[in-house]
Amino acid sequence: MTVRRRYIPDAAFTYAPTKDDIMFQVEDSTQRCMFHSDFPLLPHEQKGLEVFRQYIQQNKLELPPNYDNEERLILRFIDAAQWKCKEAWDQLMIHYKFTQSFPIQISQYNSWVEELNKGYAYIYKRDRCFRPLFIMNVNKLKNTKADQDTLVHMCTYVI
Repeated sequence: MTVRRRYIPDAAFTYAPTKDDIMFQVEDSTQRCMFHSDFPLLPHEQKGLEVFRQYIQQNKLELPPNYDNEERLILRFIDAAQWKCKEAWDQLMIHYKFTQSFPIQISQYNSWVEELNKGYAYIYKRDRCFRPLFIMNVNKLKNTKADQDTLVHMCTYVI
């Protein structure tokens, strides 16, 4: 059993948002709150996505990996930039550079699952400022004989 499955209810993994969860409507205006892949794009969203892809091709830009996929991350940037291609591109690149500056890659979760399942480190409740408390049991840690680099990278990932 993975750490995720142990502490997150099964209903969270099978959750499929309803139209009311995804779209917020006030009178004649509709705003997307979630970019869930199972819900079809509105006509103006589809057009904005096509215009942005054309902008990338015309300017001979290269989209970083994992931005234009089923997660619709690219659409979040376009929507946040109010459908302005240059602004969306600039924000997307700032985000990409930020994620590349992490000391470890976010996608490395699977490499830390084994360490987290050993039980010497875990997250427990929150402090007064609602920050998660990361607990390390030093007695259990001594028995695992984990090297310092592994611990630092795992702590950085978890925090």
